[in-house]
Amino acid sequence: MSLDTRGEALFGELKGLLIEISRMEIAEFELEYRDVRIVVRKNGNGHSGKERKLQPAPAVAIAVLPGKTAENTKQVTSPLTGVFYLSPSPTSPPFVEAGDVIEEGQVVGMVEAMKVFNEIKAEWSGRVVRIFARSGELVQTGQALLELTPLS
Repeated sequence: MSLDTRGEALFGELKGLLIEISRMEIAEFELEYRDVRIVVRKNGNGHSGKERKLQPAPAVAIAVLPGKTAENTKQVTSPLTGVFYLSPSPTSPPFVEAGDVIEEGQVVGMVEAMKVFNEIKAEWSGRVVRIFARSGELVQTGQALLELTPLS
């Protein structure tokens, strides 16, 4: 993927994030990831006058791997509604990270439903391009958890 294509893909992700932020009733949004910091401040007070408790933002994936495109990707989805976890315990490393090559049947996360932890396994072999869900986030049946580029 050329620098221009990577820039366009990143711009598209950033544009989507800004659209979602514009719909929220907040005055300021700040995101820090590695060595990048984004601060968005709205003109005006950013809310309708009634107090509103801020909810955690949905997972936003801004991970673009060199040489890969958004075409020909597959998504691993949640088979049930519950709380998603990227690692088996808070102190353990994640099952997968963006850039990892995974095998069909490999555990990529867990969904807790009714006090039962259900392993989420990859249906394909491939390279993880993006991780959409965060640990501790409530996910719905059919929600995309991660995206991968299948291996040929």
